[in-house]
Amino acid sequence: MSSDERSVLVVSDLHLSRRACRSATALAQLLRQYPEHELVVAGDFFDLAFDPPSKDPAESIEEILRYHSELCQVLSERLARGVPVTLLAGNHDAAVASEDTRARLTRVLGLPASAPLATFPWFVRRAGVHIEHGHFYDPDNAPNHPLCLWSPRTEPLGVAMTRRFVAPNHAMMFAGAYQVTPLSGLLQVLSEYRLRAPLVIANYFTTAGGLCLRAHTERATMEAEFELGAQVLVEHSRTLGMPAGDLEALLGGGARPTHHGFRATFMRLYFDRIFAALGTAAGLSFAAFGHPQGLLLAGAGAFYLVASVRTHGSRYRDLPGERLRDAASRILDNTDAKGVIFGHTHVEDAVPGYLNLGSFAFTEAPERPYAEVDPNGQIARRSLRA
Repeated sequence: MSSDERSVLVVSDLHLSRRACRSATALAQLLRQYPEHELVVAGDFFDLAFDPPSKDPAESIEEILRYHSELCQVLSERLARGVPVTLLAGNHDAAVASEDTRARLTRVLGLPASAPLATFPWFVRRAGVHIEHGHFYDPDNAPNHPLCLWSPRTEPLGVAMTRRFVAPNHAMMFAGAYQVTPLSGLLQVLSEYRLRAPLVIANYFTTAGGLCLRAHTERATMEAEFELGAQVLVEHSRTLGMPAGDLEALLGGGARPTHHGFRATFMRLYFDRIFAALGTAAGLSFAAFGHPQGLLLAGAGAFYLVASVRTHGSRYRDLPGERLRDAASRILDNTDAKGVIFGHTHVEDAVPGYLNLGSFAFTEAPERPYAEVDPNGQIARRSLRA
């Protein structure tokens, strides 16, 4: 069967880790139901962002797959028959697009290098449908360039916070928690960690402060990675069968990464509100000890806090979903794509021409969402009963 005649299954955000999970078993079941469909994983197949910076991603993937033997068996059998499997890079597994990772994957699955296993750093088109993870349009997780792998020194803010704060402190309640504000975060830490809360809070400030500083000190390295991505754009356009100009147009629609600017990083981590709260407390303390001028400091801090919270509340609530929806609209308007499929947000969304699959693993409904794209480019949202 040629690629033009083959339908495509699309799943996203399985976040496979070093433990057995039902989503891997469910994907194996789904693949048995569609034995001749190409599988496209729209990013975050693996949870590599919880590994320390020094860990080799290819080694991590090999370790993770040992916990999912049934899925490995199904993928191996499928690829051995010549049915394609395509993995797109997400923010949690950007390294899946490297040649080292692909070589390790084929070795673990017991396949030759010629197996139809493809990995891509950005997006693919299938029957005219644009399939992408979507983190390119989320400033907190946007890469320096979608065609260049980042390093631990230059990774996006969301990935860096996951790797450096969430994972070491076992603070899973903050993983992907865009809506967390300083007050709600403080209350969660106090409730969860109790006597250990001061240490966790200190770790947060150390990590967040270091990432603010990184936005300034690693600027040149980030720009160098962007240049590396730009150098392979023409070659990648040939691989995709798209004009280089179309890729450049898509590049222009990406988000400016938060971690590229000190001020953007500072504000995203709510340091302005934190310092305003500290100023308010310090001012009141000064006033209590007979220094009435402290009331001016307290008043300024309180005014800023109230104004900031009333104006914005959580500055980022629902914004990732809106940004991806807008990005899909631009792709449809500015390219010849018949439709757009994203993941990343873990929240399903659908408007004419656009489908966000949410997450195949993390779903509150008694079903796991996936998409089927037929050879004519028609997209059908489907679900596997849990």
